[in-house]
Amino acid sequence: MHHAFLSCTKLVLDFRANAGRVSTNSDSIDVKLNDLHHNLSQSRNNFLPEKRDFDRIARYVIAYNYLIDVKKRVVEPGRSVKDWMEAQDSRLQDFELLQKHSTSY
Repeated sequence: MHHAFLSCTKLVLDFRANAGRVSTNSDSIDVKLNDLHHNLSQSRNNFLPEKRDFDRIARYVIAYNYLIDVKKRVVEPGRSVKDWMEAQDSRLQDFELLQKHSTSY
């Protein structure tokens, strides 16, 4: 499980380099989904999100939905987030955000 944790901790920091790797390991998917679920829960905060928080929250939403689709076998493990995103409703597409947080686009 330690390997699973290490392989998934940077998913939201670099979609292209890490999402494919995380999506091929079921333990990594479960760890990351739990982490994202916790990070998306704003009820634990005693303050309103600031503008700078929205970018991070959007990354979490994209990563969460991508991994849920992998887990449900809607998308094959290892498929790029960009390819997955192209098939999504426009409300779940943000290619500028994806490019901003990817080492290679």
